[in-house]
Amino acid sequence: MLAALVPSLTLFHSGKTPAAHAVGTNTSPTITPSVNIVRPKDTIIVTGQGFAADDTVYISLDNYLSNLLGTLSCDSNGNCSGSVTMPPYPGVQGQHTLLAKGTAQGELAQATISFIPRIYPFKGGPGSSISLTGSAFAANETVPIYWGT
Repeated sequence: MLAALVPSLTLFHSGKTPAAHAVGTNTSPTITPSVNIVRPKDTIIVTGQGFAADDTVYISLDNYLSNLLGTLSCDSNGNCSGSVTMPPYPGVQGQHTLLAKGTAQGELAQATISFIPRIYPFKGGPGSSISLTGSAFAANETVPIYWGT
């Protein structure tokens, strides 16, 4: 009987939208990367929700105290989105943690991303020597290099 009455209840509030009421509640903020598999130097979009209104959110890799990738600016509802660039030498391939920390209330959020290796070629003409540099490979990993088709 009570369930039948609930839909007919009218809720009054101070004129703020329901999303505005969510800001500052006990819900945990979240972040979502545009892709889950990245290579060193890739630029991705990170979207956040549930942070404090008009907050600045720091995005880091694996550690809140270092590896800062960039900052996002939240709107009045605590939502934010922006691009960050992965570091050229993120460590070994595999899973890493993308971290977000709001400055207003210290809210924390995280998402898992996976790094796959990348090789950085240097240009050279026919008959010239070139050097290749790579990152995100495992220690002592043998990497075959093939030229052409």
